[in-house]
Amino acid sequence: MKNRFIVLIDLSSHSEQLLRFAHDWSKRVGAELLAFHNNIALSPLMTPYETKTTLIDRANYEARERLVKFTENVLPPATPIQHLVSEENMVSVLRELLKKTFNHLVFFGIKGTGLLKKIFIGSQAVNIIDGIDNLIVAMPQYARCCAPKLSPESHRIEQNYSSQWRGRIENRLFSVVTPEDDREATERYLK
Repeated sequence: MKNRFIVLIDLSSHSEQLLRFAHDWSKRVGAELLAFHNNIALSPLMTPYETKTTLIDRANYEARERLVKFTENVLPPATPIQHLVSEENMVSVLRELLKKTFNHLVFFGIKGTGLLKKIFIGSQAVNIIDGIDNLIVAMPQYARCCAPKLSPESHRIEQNYSSQWRGRIENRLFSVVTPEDDREATERYLK
């Protein structure tokens, strides 16, 4: 079964680092890349259905153009990557994507959220973690790029982890630490 990395892109500078990280890793394991942007398409409340659909389609078209330009600016020229933009609920879209016959990894960035956003909207990261049954790579905002060089044993784990655990996903967190990293600080962060 082929590998596919779904990278959630919000078009911020943090997404640049996340995309580079996923691309670097995908080259080593032969994974396809899919950049997904969840678009917020707004329309007035009493808008007729046809007009609302037109506004949403236009907003998604413009967001897709920005996403393509974004990935072209971040990745090396001629990098094969698919682009997807949707205004639909992100978890619902991810569930549909994960039904496809791939070994999937979902990548997203985690960064601080303001108090009001946490109260009224909630954490998008927590919604995704709770809403999908798949392996997730959550990259902290200030993590260094890109994936470290791993041992041959780690490489085999990279390639086979998804298929070995399919259907038995549990909440487990892990981090790659190098000799230069502070292992205790990393473990505290994960806890």
